[in-house]
Amino acid sequence: VGDGITPDETAFRSAIEQMTADYDKGILPSWGGVLEIPPGTYYFSAAIDPYGAPITIPIRVKGAGIGITVLECDFIVPASVFFSFSMKSPAA
Repeated sequence: VGDGITPDETAFRSAIEQMTADYDKGILPSWGGVLEIPPGTYYFSAAIDPYGAPITIPIRVKGAGIGITVLECDFIVPASVFFSFSMKSPAA
């Protein structure tokens, strides 16, 4: 929703699950896809559970800019738990 009041974690989870399905069907390129978040304030009342449905594909998260796309939560958690990230080492 992006209104800063309504919890948005379900919408984010749905978008990630759709991207995963598209990736598995070969619709997305091998490098994954971009989860573009439009302007707004997105409220999370809970972390997106990486163990409920693990994020297993490469996803880049892109907002509209600093202070334009805002992710807010009412809990303290490192970004690696908020979104479960997997880093690959750069090619040598």
